[in-house]
Amino acid sequence: MILYIDCESPDLYLKDPELAGKVAAKHLRAKYRIENISGKPCLIVRFDRLSADLVATLKPDAVICSGYYTDLDEYSEESLKGLAWLLREVPVPTLTICGSFQLMGQIWGSRIGPMGPIPVDTKAKAKAEADADVSPGMAKMLCNKHEIGYLKVSVEENSDLFCGLPNSIKVRQNHYWEVKDIPNEFVLIGQSEVCPIQGLVHKRLPLCGVQFHAEEYNDEFPDGKRVLENFLNSAIQNAKDQG
Repeated sequence: MILYIDCESPDLYLKDPELAGKVAAKHLRAKYRIENISGKPCLIVRFDRLSADLVATLKPDAVICSGYYTDLDEYSEESLKGLAWLLREVPVPTLTICGSFQLMGQIWGSRIGPMGPIPVDTKAKAKAEADADVSPGMAKMLCNKHEIGYLKVSVEENSDLFCGLPNSIKVRQNHYWEVKDIPNEFVLIGQSEVCPIQGLVHKRLPLCGVQFHAEEYNDEFPDGKRVLENFLNSAIQNAKDQG
C-alpha cells in the first residue's frame, strides 16, 4: 500500500467549495497515477489524521505528501503534529511535494517563506487579486516572485530520484514560497534559476522531496512521471528486501 497524505487545510474544503472540488480532483488523479505506477492500492489520508499508530497499522510501502494552496502559517502546530512526526522519524520511504517539501525543510531547521515581492503598482496588485479565480494564498502569488507552469529544473543525474533523466527536466511548478537554505543532513539534488532549492534528499534516512509537482505530468512533459516511478520502485524494492 502507498499512503498519499492530503496536506490541504480542512478550512479550504469547508469554505471554498469550488476550489475544494478542483483540489480533490487533483488528489484523486494523483492517487490513480500512483496506483498505475506502483501496482499497489493508494490510500488518501488527511494530514491531521496521520499518526504513528495509523502508519504502524497500515504498514505502507511508501508515503507521498501533497502540496497545498493554503499558506503554511495558517496551519496550527497541533494539526501538523502527525505530519511533523512522519517527516522527522521517517518510518518508511517518504517523498514530499511542493508545500510539504517546504514543511520538511522547516522541520529540519531551514528557513522557509515567500520568494519575495515583485515591483507592482497598487492598481495592478488590486486587479490581480480581484481577477484571481483562486484561493487568497494563490492571489498573493500573483504579486510575488513565483514559478507557474512547466519550467526547467537542473537535477543531479546520479541521484536515485532522477535516474534515467537528463540534467535538465521540465516539470510543473505552482508556488511562491521556497526553502531558503539546505537543511543539515540533506543534499541538494535540484535547482532552478528562480528557486535555487528544488530537490533535497536526506543523507541517512529514506526521505526526499521536490519543490515541483511530480504528479502533474502529461504526454508533452513526462519527466514528473519518471520521478514518481523512481521513488516508488525504490520504495517497493526496499519493502521486499526487508521482508
